[in-house]
Amino acid sequence: MVRLSSIAIISVFSFQTALAGKLECLHVYGNGNLSVTTKILTQPAGTVSDSTLKKIQDSLGLDEINFKYLQVLMSAYGESKSSKKNSSVIVIADHENLAQALGKTTMVVPTAIASKSLMKSVPVTDYAAIATKKAEYEAVTPEVKFWVKKLMAGTGSGIVRVEFLKDVYQKLGKTGSIKIGSKGTDLHAEVTIDGQTYLLNIAELQILQLLAQSDKYKQVIFHDVVSNETQASIETTWTKPSSLLHGQTLSDLAAQKGEVRSGPTVQFHIPTIGESGALTKERSAPAGHGLFAIEAVYATLNNKLPKTKKGESLIGVIGNGEDLMSTPSSDIVGWMAKEQLPLVMVTTEKTALDRQGGQIAIGFNSKGQEYVTIVEKAQAETAAKNGHPEQTDLFGALGLRPKDNKAMFNTNMVIVNYNALQPKLTQLAQKVGGKEKLLALIAPDLITNTKKQKSADGVEKSFVQLEGAMGSVVLKLDRLYRETFNGEPLVHFLNIGKDYRTQYFAPIKSAFDFFMQFYSDRFVVDGNAFKIVDQRPGAIPKVTLADDFYKEAANVLGAFKGAKILELDELSIEGASVLVPGMKLSGVVKIKNLSGQSVHLPSLLQQNRFSGNELKNVNITIDFEGMLMITAAR
Repeated sequence: MVRLSSIAIISVFSFQTALAGKLECLHVYGNGNLSVTTKILTQPAGTVSDSTLKKIQDSLGLDEINFKYLQVLMSAYGESKSSKKNSSVIVIADHENLAQALGKTTMVVPTAIASKSLMKSVPVTDYAAIATKKAEYEAVTPEVKFWVKKLMAGTGSGIVRVEFLKDVYQKLGKTGSIKIGSKGTDLHAEVTIDGQTYLLNIAELQILQLLAQSDKYKQVIFHDVVSNETQASIETTWTKPSSLLHGQTLSDLAAQKGEVRSGPTVQFHIPTIGESGALTKERSAPAGHGLFAIEAVYATLNNKLPKTKKGESLIGVIGNGEDLMSTPSSDIVGWMAKEQLPLVMVTTEKTALDRQGGQIAIGFNSKGQEYVTIVEKAQAETAAKNGHPEQTDLFGALGLRPKDNKAMFNTNMVIVNYNALQPKLTQLAQKVGGKEKLLALIAPDLITNTKKQKSADGVEKSFVQLEGAMGSVVLKLDRLYRETFNGEPLVHFLNIGKDYRTQYFAPIKSAFDFFMQFYSDRFVVDGNAFKIVDQRPGAIPKVTLADDFYKEAANVLGAFKGAKILELDELSIEGASVLVPGMKLSGVVKIKNLSGQSVHLPSLLQQNRFSGNELKNVNITIDFEGMLMITAAR
């Protein structure tokens, strides 16, 4: 038994009493001095009383899970301010220095260059292996409760859709001012079902997709993840009468089938770090999707889960709300249940499209033991600024070079077998000193996002938004579990090959992605399964559209209306916007518009007596006077 000296006890008591006294003022006067709150929240986990924490929570206006996440982030922030370890530069290893990297805490080895021996520390299953046992795994799902959480908390500012929504409102007979919700509720597609066309948003399609396959499960539990900005639009999607359902609502249909809704989880805006280094309410912001991984762990530790009977499994998924394909199929769910895997991160084979995103790598702790991590572009950029200039290019090239292995690209989909996870987390919490300590230890790697904002008096100030990623939390948990239980992994990886990629990973990051998936010949919307069907698996085109014109969904749909892109491999449009309605784009098409004006390319081609309607493997330059030059692309 560990005993504290009377001096230590008095010191801790005095410290808490002093802070609690200041906190009373904070609680009474609301926006008070948040430097006191900052000092309290950066204390080690378990050293502040529950009553004090509850007063802080109330003063900040946060619910239980958002406040818990703020605690986790602030604990990590306090540690980063006092620890020199967090300032060390992480270097990505390459073939030439792989031997030198082994065992070093400052180097990571991406799966793209890892040896077979190193890859043994990354438990991974290829989806193709699961597909061959589809019937075997689906036989398990009738005893599975499937808990589906879709991330729809963000408004998705990367896709402007004001003009697009004006058209949607008119088609749906809606009146009033345009209200931006989530991408999933705002982006609508024309879907043909039994010969009739309906205008449905992506959130509706996701719900219908799950209801179409719900008979495979014991029960489907729908759980929306929203923000104050998006909650109303999600609720409207559930409760509005649908012409497709003959006036019924999606809520009605779900209830008739015996499915249920839980939640929602609402992501709050939390205080940021002001110029004084303390929390401030002058600017608040959401703190990343690390929240939802912390929520899953917190719910598991505290048994705040949907109930299951003996013999039943509770399998959950956290997926992107604007990605229609971000729900695992029944064979994957059955695989999780049958193999009793507690946590699975879904990855896909990295392609040229994925140069910017995180990928799986192997790191080494202070004892030289291996763990699995994610290497991000920001790490490469930091290393490049600190004497390793090759790191930025290396990060983008990993997995795409002839001598590399296939790199594992993070899709941001996490699948949880709560029945298998709960006893392991309970045991881990006991080993590390309790639930609160466990949550603090798996705090995500902090992303300090600095923003400028002018106050009411016109003075510009800097604010640091504390953010964290879901994958970081999951892999921190895996690392802690390995280090506590003699290298035993907690997280398994499911890798999706290129041919299966769009069946499970088809995010809408840009307005062109939206056009491609729902309004082009590249995909077809299946009106029975409520999924998109890839017409050319394994070959998503690389598209770069420089002009801000292409951020508005309505502009993209107009610019590419009727265009054929099935055989398109790469498209880039530099300079001012170029419209290509009705044209066929094949191979590599690169257009540079130096005229400074928007150009309707079919008309310009006709004026210059170019026949045909196909652009295939060409470079097109429109000069400052609007003259046209076409050469073959190399």
